[in-house]
Amino acid sequence: MNNGTIFIISGASGVGKTSLIQALLQHEECRNLHFSISYTTRPLGHNEKQSRDYFFVTQERFLQMVEQGVFLEYAKVFDRYYYGTQKKWVNEQIAAGQDVLLELDWQGSTQIKSLFPQSISILILPRTSSDVHERLHQRTRDVDDTIDLRSQQTAEYMGYADQADYVIYNDNFQQALTHLKDIITGKAEPTRHST
Repeated sequence: MNNGTIFIISGASGVGKTSLIQALLQHEECRNLHFSISYTTRPLGHNEKQSRDYFFVTQERFLQMVEQGVFLEYAKVFDRYYYGTQKKWVNEQIAAGQDVLLELDWQGSTQIKSLFPQSISILILPRTSSDVHERLHQRTRDVDDTIDLRSQQTAEYMGYADQADYVIYNDNFQQALTHLKDIITGKAEPTRHST
């Protein structure tokens, strides 16, 4: 049996990663794809559920898990909250021939690529950084200083475009979703970067 493939989706906050992932997982063609739920020390957000969106844990518990070698990768984001990917679950899935989808920041994506060179990195970008700034304001989940930080992050992510295996510009949701599905199912054009 062949091992499964790890797909890594990265992109700045507000670029539409979560919406694309949720829509992707509804497709019958992607039934072999399993989403990895990350651990985090951040508080439970509005409309979020434990074990569905994240595994919410205390910082003390998270750091214990780091010491125990539970994570494939982990990072402290915006110098505030930790996020980590569980090693055992991912290894079990790919060993069973199942594909795994990780939603990670670029730091995490780089860590996974070093551990699994055959993994496929997909960077979701807006056409302009102002597109994301507007989306973040519409979400009303973040305070202004966090929105400014996240907007700065968008510019950084745009600089990673030439390092990703694929780049998808999410200015048209359905087109972006089709490109993402084509990458996952192996139908994407060999040019690597989708527009």
